[in-house]
Amino acid sequence: MKTITSFIVAGLIGYSMTAFGQTGKEHLEHPINSKKSELTIKSLSKGVKEYVQTEQKSKGHFIVHDSVTHKDLQLTLKKIHDDRLASLGDNVYFVCADFQGSDNNVYDVDIFMKWDGKVLSATDRKVHKVNGKERYTWYNEGNIWKTKPAGKKSDEHPKSEHPKSN
Repeated sequence: MKTITSFIVAGLIGYSMTAFGQTGKEHLEHPINSKKSELTIKSLSKGVKEYVQTEQKSKGHFIVHDSVTHKDLQLTLKKIHDDRLASLGDNVYFVCADFQGSDNNVYDVDIFMKWDGKVLSATDRKVHKVNGKERYTWYNEGNIWKTKPAGKKSDEHPKSEHPKSN
C-alpha cells in the first residue's frame, strides 16, 4: 500500500511540474499572447527583458560567454534599446542591451530571438561592445542585416550602430 501511495504522489508531483512548467530546465521561451499575432517592437522588447530578468533571478546574473576572452561574463541589465530592434530574416530578431559586468566593464550585448507567431525563443547572445569599443559592425545586404568584424569598410549602418526596424 505504501508503494502505491508513493507512486500516486510521485505521479501527481510529476504532472504538476509538467503542467505548470517547473521541470528545472531554463525557460527560454516567452509567450506574447495565446493567438498567433504580429510581433511588435514593444512585445519583442518586453520578451527580451523578461528573458534576461528570469535568468538574472535564477542565476544571480545574466551569463554571456565572451568568445574573445573565453570567459563567462556575469552581467546585470541596465537598459534595453527599444529603438534598436531589427529583423534578421526567417523570423529572427535581435535586441541590443547594455549591461554592467561584475568585472566593472560595460557590455553592449546583442540578444537574438526567434518568433513563431506565439512564442519568442532565445537563440543566441553576443558581446557587441566592451566599454564602447565595437567588436563587430552591422551592414545591410539585400534587406537582411549581417555582421562583420569591426574596422572593415562596408555599407555600414549610417551611425555605425545597430540597424533600426524597417
